[in-house]
Amino acid sequence: MINWAETGRKILCRDDLDPQERTELLTRVQEAESAGSVFEYKRNPTSPEAVTNFWQAFIRVSIENSGAEIDVPQVPPCDRTPEELEALKQEGRMMVYNPGFSYPVHGKVFPKMNSYSVKEDSPIKDKGAKSGWVDVEMDIDSPNIDTKEDDLEKLFKSQKRNGMRLSTYIWAGQASKVLTGKYFDQGSTYSRLLSSSHDGSVVSASFFPVGWLYVHWLLSPEYHRPFLGGRSEGVKRA
Repeated sequence: MINWAETGRKILCRDDLDPQERTELLTRVQEAESAGSVFEYKRNPTSPEAVTNFWQAFIRVSIENSGAEIDVPQVPPCDRTPEELEALKQEGRMMVYNPGFSYPVHGKVFPKMNSYSVKEDSPIKDKGAKSGWVDVEMDIDSPNIDTKEDDLEKLFKSQKRNGMRLSTYIWAGQASKVLTGKYFDQGSTYSRLLSSSHDGSVVSASFFPVGWLYVHWLLSPEYHRPFLGGRSEGVKRA
């Protein structure tokens, strides 16, 4: 069977393509890669290879679609076994590769978000490693609703996980749109992200259905509501 995406990539390396031909071919290659990786991932979400291929294609196509001059990172193989991926699936979790970009770069990759948090002077600070594989909740509406910061900290500690970073939320939310047709928290809930802060305050975030990203930072640690939850991210356990 012909791998049209791979064949197209080879043709794109030629020097005899005019600009219009190159643009049209790149679009078709991106469509083929996206469709193929999504199909493979949905068919076998507990395959480390399918997970890796999806994230490599998703990150590359997202960057290329943006038109920004950003180097495409090489995604390392997924660090979970099929058995571990099956256990995560049963928990309602999925794998995310966070490439460790700065927030302004996130704004260039996904300009539709149009948020102060991904502008050149982004004030967002993260705790934890910048790049790598993490597992996250797949819920569209925020999990762990009606909780305070302390409630979430205790819960995630008991799970041996950390509060989510805004950067992970962005990649997971954008992947959710591709896989399910919906962004995280689109229009109904908000999620506290304990590992990201603005001026020392934990941020909360949500997506609008059109792709805008809303990031808020003035919540009291004691504030809780039925529409406010919190998300986590976990690394491979030794």
